Amino acid sequence: MKSFVLASFAPLTEEDDTADLVVNNQAMKFIEMLAINGELQEVKDTRELLLQKPCVQDVLVLHAGSLQVLLTSIMGEPPYGKA
Repeated sequence: MKSFVLASFAPLTEEDDTADLVVNNQAMKFIEMLAINGELQEVKDTRELLLQKPCVQDVLVLHAGSLQVLLTSIMGEPPYGKA
């Protein structure tokens, strides 16, 4: 399993019908995703690589542990799911 996932994203276009995420109340779609192992410099370098596409607005970077927390919450499992 990789340590980080980086996902570039851009605003939806007229051809799009569903959003992958919402950023600052704006619907977005994923453009490209890369999973990597590495230190902060490799994360920064990979982010810069993903930002090279003209349509990309920004890049979401998540650590594998953070993804597990999000999935636990979605599943409604304690300690993050139900209050």
